[in-house]
Amino acid sequence: MDRVLKRLGVTEKIISEGFQNQILRKGCEKLGLDVAIVPRNSTEKHYCGSCSFGCPTGEKRGTDSTWLVDAVNNNVVILTQCKAEKLILVDNNAHQREESGRRKRCLVVITSLSNRTRKKLQINAKVTIVACGSLKTPGLLVSSGLKNPNISRGLHIQPILMAWGYFPEINSDFQGAAHEGEIVTSL
Repeated sequence: MDRVLKRLGVTEKIISEGFQNQILRKGCEKLGLDVAIVPRNSTEKHYCGSCSFGCPTGEKRGTDSTWLVDAVNNNVVILTQCKAEKLILVDNNAHQREESGRRKRCLVVITSLSNRTRKKLQINAKVTIVACGSLKTPGLLVSSGLKNPNISRGLHIQPILMAWGYFPEINSDFQGAAHEGEIVTSL
């Protein structure tokens, strides 16, 4: 995990806390609740307010600026605008099982080129990485015939809650606008 955190540049340092996090921190402190800094994968000075929509500066060190770049730099081919529909799995022989620790391996991925076409693409590769997101990956694995009880086990969905408030204070200590800053820096 340390390698992952280092590659993503995870930090707890913040130069300037966003408006919504200032309010959250002050409210928790007034209620006597503990407030902690949330470690996040961006620089300590990051303050764009666009994290939910894709970071325009690249400071948020997401998959697009870390893992995918690493993959391409190591000769991986990434196909976009495709929808994986099924993995064709085959049983490993005894030697392959011993080597990989796996009973099955992916031989082929069947995919559609887009939602607008019926053309299918068959992809043969030595290694297949399924990255359909936390909600779609389990469905693809199960519909392809995998029966591992750990598929989707531990899946946690981050609920998003919108809250509105009225702040009648004219001379507030809060700095910035509601849309500015990191998504969450306080918890």
